[in-house]
Parts: sequence; structure tokens; C-alpha cells
Amino acid sequence: MLAAVRRHMPPLDALRGVAVLLVLAHNFNVVDAQGGLSSAMEAAMNIGWVGVQLFFVLSGFLITGILLDTARAKNYYQAFFARRTLRIFPLYYVVLALGFFVLPLVTAVPPGHGTHQGWLWTYLTNWAEPFGRGEPAFPHFWSLAVEEQFYLIWPVIVHRMSARGVTRLGGVLLLLVPIVRVLCRSHWNAEAAYTFTICRVDALAVGAMLAAVLRDPHWSAAFERSIDRLVTLVRWPRIALLAAFAGLFVVTHGLPRASAATQSFGYSGLALLCAAWIAVEVHAWVKRCQAGTGGNPVAAALRSVGKYSYAMYVFHAPLHLFVGVRVVARLSHGAAPSIPLALAYAVAATAATYVLAVISFRILEQPFLRLKDRFVAARSSP
Repeated sequence: MLAAVRRHMPPLDALRGVAVLLVLAHNFNVVDAQGGLSSAMEAAMNIGWVGVQLFFVLSGFLITGILLDTARAKNYYQAFFARRTLRIFPLYYVVLALGFFVLPLVTAVPPGHGTHQGWLWTYLTNWAEPFGRGEPAFPHFWSLAVEEQFYLIWPVIVHRMSARGVTRLGGVLLLLVPIVRVLCRSHWNAEAAYTFTICRVDALAVGAMLAAVLRDPHWSAAFERSIDRLVTLVRWPRIALLAAFAGLFVVTHGLPRASAATQSFGYSGLALLCAAWIAVEVHAWVKRCQAGTGGNPVAAALRSVGKYSYAMYVFHAPLHLFVGVRVVARLSHGAAPSIPLALAYAVAATAATYVLAVISFRILEQPFLRLKDRFVAARSSP
């Protein structure tokens, strides 16, 4: 497994696909809950916010793996920051430019549109939104700000640390961050505990711990044996993870993203479950590679969605706010959307977001991604 985790891992693309589909279900929710089936559907779609937590754990896992693998490279910082810049900035800043300079010329925008845009251009909106200084057109960019702040700080921390050092640091953060969340919630508000980087870094740290464990020769072997025993004992580990998630759902009374229970321990519990899910998928992939067996069509479809997940995440909220909401209002003639209409809209909006992301990837993102080959860091020795 130690050698396998240094390669591209297709199951993680599928998990990215799951994460973005969860987020889209959450934000494309136009159900007007009136009890019965509509309330159940709204609750099921609203739980999609957990996709952001899965994104954070995946990011911690993948970024920490890259940093540990290239820690001895002479161009460690240059390679990392150049490759991140090429992956993230072009689409992000083009969308901001379109949103603030072009969009007002072609359609009606909310009052005050652009007033607080400076927080977005500097990747600091996650610190401003809890105090009413966010931009209605980009309410989801707070998570991209958290990720970017992680990219700036974490490479410096990891550079001179061993895999075990990263694991210990992750453990400390896992214990401390829930306390920080409770303090931020009591001193400011629930939104601060939701968007502040210091309140969400435990998810990134859990992913980092998993990456570090899989890169320590002794711990990696022990971890693989433990997963083998778990799979033998449980037989269906994904079902066990789903049951654990259901337990967390019950304990927190539905996992509302801003409740005291969810923010005190639910976020960390979700992070641990996401890390366990990553571990199970990586283990299953390694076993399939060893056995020479392939995947399945569902996984292939999710990998395709995962490939374009960044653009899908960037585009989905403006598409919903400036196009989708108006279309739904027209189709429902100003009344509360019916359940069939709400479902049809969620599916159609997801498909439109996917198509838009594919176009963006091929026209805008791919030319920049090709430049990443100029900034390759030499891998460190195992």
C-alpha cells in the first residue's frame, strides 16, 4: 500500500464526485417543506452539506501526501505553489471577473452586489461572511478560502516534519479544534464556527493523518493488516460506515450544520467517518489492482463527475441563483414548487452544471493544467 498511495488513485476521484453531488443536492434544494414527504425530501437534500466535509478530508489527505512525497525536493515550494496556482486561480478569478464586471451588464443582480467583493479576491471571505460581509452571488466560496489558507500554511509546517510528526500534530488538532469551535460559536455565532478556518481544520488534519500513516513503512503495514481484519470481520465495511453515519445523524438530531451538537462533536465525527471511507476505498482499490479486476459503471460515472468537481462547485451557486431560481418560479407560476418539479430541477441543474464544467475544463482549465508539467518536484526516497 505504501507504493500504491504515491500513484493516482481513481477511487478518490469517485469520492470527489460523491462530495460535489451532495453539495449540489443541498444547494439545488427548492422544496417548500409543508410536512410529510416534502419535509422528508428537504431534510434528505439539506444533509448534502456534509459533502464539504468530505472535500476537506480528501484535500488534507491528497495535499499532505504530495508534501510528504516531495519534502526533499529542492523545488519543494516552487513546485507546490506553482501547480496549485495553475489548478485553482484561472477558473476562480475568471468567474469573479465575470460575476462582478460582466454579469451586472446582462441581468439584474441583488442590491449591493459587489460591495464586499474584496474578501473574495483575497480568499478571506470565510472570515467576513459570518458578519454580513459576504457576496450573495458566491455564498459557497468560503470553503475555497479555507482550502487556500490551508495551502499557504500547511506546506511550511509539513516541510521539515516526518510522517509520524504530521500524525501527532493532526491528533492534537483533532482534539483542540472542537473546543475552538465551541468558543467561536459562543463568542460570535454559529456561522463563524462553520466558516472560520480554525474551526474546520480538524477535517483537513484527519485527512493529513491518514496520508501520513500510509507513508510510514511500519504504520502502513500495520494499517493494511488492520483493514484486512476489519473487512474480514465486517464483510461489508461500506454498510458499517453508513450505519455509523446514521448513528451520528440520530445523536445530533439530523446533523443540522449549525446546531450545537453538530458543531461541537459532529464535524469531527464526520471527518473521522470520511477518513475511514477513504481508507476503505483505497484498500479495496489496492486489492482490485492485485487481483486484476476492474471497477463498475457507477464508479466510472462518479469518477467522471469527480474529474470536473472543482468547476462544478464553482459554477453551481451562481447558476442556481441567477438562472435556476427564476426558471423554477416561472414553471411553478409563483407558487411553492411541487415535489416532482423540485426533483426534476435538481437533476436538470446538476446536469447543466456538469456540462458547463466540462466546457470550462476543456477551454479554460486544461491549457493551464498542461503547464503543470514544467513544475514537477522530485519525489523523496521512501
